[in-house]
Amino acid sequence: APPHDPEPLPVPLSVFGGRRDKLIGEDRLLSWRAFTTRFRGLERYEGDHFYVMDHRQPLATVITAAMRSAAV
Repeated sequence: APPHDPEPLPVPLSVFGGRRDKLIGEDRLLSWRAFTTRFRGLERYEGDHFYVMDHRQPLATVITAAMRSAAV
């Protein structure tokens, strides 16, 4: 079980999700903010819980760009 009151980590964190995901809603995705002092935001893509299958290249591009900017 995750800690009830986690100490936020000083690392950048981006969150991704599907707009029609019935399992993980926007409120749960945004709850990741509690785990970092450098929340980079939430990006939603068209699709359900398995949105990744239809957005591999755009996600790879966004993740790569986020990693590059975090390394600066």
